[in-house]
Amino acid sequence: EAIPGFRTNLTMTEIRNQTEEVGCVITGATSDLVPADRQLYALRDVTATVPSIPLITASILSKKLAEGLDALVLDVKFGSGAFMKTLDQARQLANSLVRVGSQLGLKITALVTDMNQPLGWMIGNAVEVIESVETLEGNGPADLVEITLALGAELLVITGTESDEESARLLLQKQIDSGAARERFDWMVIAQGGEPHARLHVANESVVEADRTGYISRIDTGQIGQTIIEIGGGRRRKSDTIDPAVGIQMLVRLGEKVEAGQPLAKVYAGEESSALARTQLLSAIQIAETRPAESPLIVERIGDNQ
Repeated sequence: EAIPGFRTNLTMTEIRNQTEEVGCVITGATSDLVPADRQLYALRDVTATVPSIPLITASILSKKLAEGLDALVLDVKFGSGAFMKTLDQARQLANSLVRVGSQLGLKITALVTDMNQPLGWMIGNAVEVIESVETLEGNGPADLVEITLALGAELLVITGTESDEESARLLLQKQIDSGAARERFDWMVIAQGGEPHARLHVANESVVEADRTGYISRIDTGQIGQTIIEIGGGRRRKSDTIDPAVGIQMLVRLGEKVEAGQPLAKVYAGEESSALARTQLLSAIQIAETRPAESPLIVERIGDNQ
């Protein structure tokens, strides 16, 4: 919705037609698509059962199966920026999703991935769209590209489109290098009323600097997400209006050595919101004297053909 004119309130007929004609669609939930799920989620909210893995499994798969798909690849995240805070919780959820999906006759796999720091450099609305387009043009952040190619390769292999991960990755990279991926994105945006080459407005920037020398030891990704909400980039309640121009750009990664005064992040927001964001970012990005242990981005693959 940061793209001028882009519609996300498509009807079921529009969703079907666009999927057939363009091949992809990004839209919100409709009153006709798993309408009971919203009521069940509200019930889970007031009964403190939102973290229930069986209910999460039912919620996710009911929506996916209602789409009539042939295969499904899931990115199950864990860490400070994920719903599942620990690797064990994410593994339990991934196993539950794969087991139930398989029992229902779905070709399904899951990748368990680390979300203890933001994926890519950008957090926000317009800034993330800009970064996504740059990725489609072959200039994306390494971690975002890696997860995208890994998920895409999984799908090509389990559907039998490609025989192995290496050939699948080569095919996907070819779509980026040839410009076909960006072209398909443009078709989708146009089909949904948007302007694919519109210049997106981003708020004025300010810089958050390190207050000491050391190593980036922890990034509270959840707190950074909450900061985006507080400066207007997300909703506290359904009636809130989102400002697509606000955002945050990370300039450091976990384990990186920084010097006092070195830029850690950029904030895109008005003056008052920028001050709030800078304070919260200094709390969310922790600096220690020792370098933390490295963690792989993709921890494991869970599937019925392991």
